Amino acid sequence: MTLGWAVAYTTARGCQCRRKRGRLLDTRNESRIIASRAYRWGVGRMKIYAFKIDSPDGGAAISFEEVINYLNGLPLDQRHNSEMRLEEVQTSSRRYRLEFSRLRNAVLPGKATQQTPTQALGLAANESVSEETAALFCSVTNTLVVQFNMFGPQRGSIQDYMNFFSLHAARALGRPNPAGRCFDIAAYINQNVQAQFNRLQLFRRLEMKVATPPVSNQQRQAGLSLGAVVDMGLAGGTQDAVIELSAGRKKASTLSPQFVSSALRFLRGSGAGHVEKLRVTGKQHQDAAIEELDLVDAILKAESRVAPGGDRRLPRFSRWQALEDTLEQWRRDGLLP
Repeated sequence: MTLGWAVAYTTARGCQCRRKRGRLLDTRNESRIIASRAYRWGVGRMKIYAFKIDSPDGGAAISFEEVINYLNGLPLDQRHNSEMRLEEVQTSSRRYRLEFSRLRNAVLPGKATQQTPTQALGLAANESVSEETAALFCSVTNTLVVQFNMFGPQRGSIQDYMNFFSLHAARALGRPNPAGRCFDIAAYINQNVQAQFNRLQLFRRLEMKVATPPVSNQQRQAGLSLGAVVDMGLAGGTQDAVIELSAGRKKASTLSPQFVSSALRFLRGSGAGHVEKLRVTGKQHQDAAIEELDLVDAILKAESRVAPGGDRRLPRFSRWQALEDTLEQWRRDGLLP
């Protein structure tokens, strides 16, 4: 049986589209229809993001691929760090299918039917809930395509995990200790939008909304001023942080370029999957026309439908296949190398 697929993605022109069986469809007004069908058919919707792996400091000591191979040679119980581990690795032609998991000691719901009362799920004392995140790594282009799981490993935790084991992997290979952080994982952004953003000299307005903001050291490294503003939104225990800033009325007035750039870095980094809105309005010079950029739409992302298995989990191989299909579609469309 062949699993039907549909992928929503951002084109080179910045439009949200969905390709199904060779046809390109506008999906800006389809979200409610897709959601109702997914519920009726029992199909899980899986968000997918594409990331570029860079080596900012000590990357020359060891590669992302070498750390994967090092971890794959360890017993499962030696792969843990901060309740997270690389669970499974499959390799084919320098392309790696990865499964990360996080053991979550959560308060659990019960199970029941219409005829039977609620009872415990039946986890043993030494068992935890395991939240899974599938990923696909292409070592030739240093591209990492990742399933988004709100409760599972995400971009930031995967980055921390791989950096932690880079030191152990370098030692095992007889390499010098890395001089600093080996890997930065940042979301791909539409190159045309990035070029347009780079040309802006005067930033007139910024609108940003972050859902359940992930406050972390990585966020503050992305931009201290931005982190401080997001923290202010969390001070009262709110789940959303909303930022709206406008420059003065003079033609040459501008918001801080450093702040606006830090917002974009936050979107590409620890905010990936959490930033619901990031819109920047600006001009190339004081007499130029106003330009408005929707930077959330510019992040390379997709959505795929995956049918749950008999145990109601999204099967690992189906999730991997969705990542493979999405990566190949992005490459055909010229959105990824």
